[in-house]
Amino acid sequence: MIDFEKTIGNLIEIGYRPRAERIQINVPDAREVLKRGIVYFLGRRARWLDAYDEVADWLTDNEGKGLLCRGTCGLGKTVICAQLMPLILNHYCRKIVPVYEAAELGKRADEVLSRHMMVIDDVGMESPSVEYGNRRDIFSELVYKAENDGKLLIITTNLPYTGGTVNMATRYGVRTVSRLRGMVKTVTFRGEDMRG
Repeated sequence: MIDFEKTIGNLIEIGYRPRAERIQINVPDAREVLKRGIVYFLGRRARWLDAYDEVADWLTDNEGKGLLCRGTCGLGKTVICAQLMPLILNHYCRKIVPVYEAAELGKRADEVLSRHMMVIDDVGMESPSVEYGNRRDIFSELVYKAENDGKLLIITTNLPYTGGTVNMATRYGVRTVSRLRGMVKTVTFRGEDMRG
């Protein structure tokens, strides 16, 4: 019978890469921590949406998956992912989590692709990167590398996976969406814009 551990050990030196280990997130009292953070950043405008319970569940035990928060504008996706999440993960998990706006992915492609953990805010707003006449879809490259290398992605977007004229599948292709769905917990934010 095959001994998978031993065989993997024999093949690693010639470049075989088994599934990458995933980053584990376990924040005690995640719901309370998230509530306090939302109040800190939003003050009087703070409201608790149902989607926040799902984010708190992810913080309690991410099961090695990243997080994709999607929904319409003004529901707290950026506040939670780009402002609050780096603080929580630094304090409770001793992780430094850089935050990138999707619109800047093309300008910082090599830096983004080299990171092991990150927040990408507002996916769908970026332009394709063009280097010496070659077009690159940095987000799709990132998703591919994240799957293979065990990167942890925290993403916000207004794009649905499917449906409508513009969605993640039409923007990035079904292969990227399939990989992404397997690597992240998807939380859909619903409600009225809290900004106005």
